[in-house]
Amino acid sequence: MENITGKNCLKRSAISIKIQFTEDETYAFSLTSAFGVPIQKLKLYLDLTPLERQNIQQPGIPIDSTNNELGDWIMQGRLANPQYSIAIRGDGDCPYPVIKKVIATLQAKNVNKFNLITNLEAKPKI
Repeated sequence: MENITGKNCLKRSAISIKIQFTEDETYAFSLTSAFGVPIQKLKLYLDLTPLERQNIQQPGIPIDSTNNELGDWIMQGRLANPQYSIAIRGDGDCPYPVIKKVIATLQAKNVNKFNLITNLEAKPKI
């Protein structure tokens, strides 16, 4: 099902960083329930088939002090739909300081209610 909030969020984010997405890319984004790529790589991600998107390693959305894209996505999402909900997904391999930075970014944008989705199983150590 198409996500109008996601579509509007993408359009708002694209305007702020001066990237143009095609209608096909915007539609593909509206069907995506989650993503974890920097916005500069989002066009490449959206050009993949849904199956290819499921099988690629996603590096995550930048949250460092010089490039906090996550904060921008949160802001644009709230402007597109103030009622939208946020979910943080992590697993046993995700370092605690990263989760702490994500939560700090959410709180900086006045988002204090969110879902935390975890997978307790860590990848086997080789």
